[in-house]
Amino acid sequence: MGAATFIKRFLFIAIKQLLRLETVLIRSSQPNYEKAAFTLSGQRMSQRF
Repeated sequence: MGAATFIKRFLFIAIKQLLRLETVLIRSSQPNYEKAAFTLSGQRMSQRF
């Protein structure tokens, strides 16, 4: 049960993050958006683990 719920939650969070990133990219297609995305994902990963 623990592993399944963790995987479901992880997938849900990942999909949510991808959707948010997509909206950000669509709103402002700037050349430095990759840098911001990498820093955001890095902060989230360090928080998660």
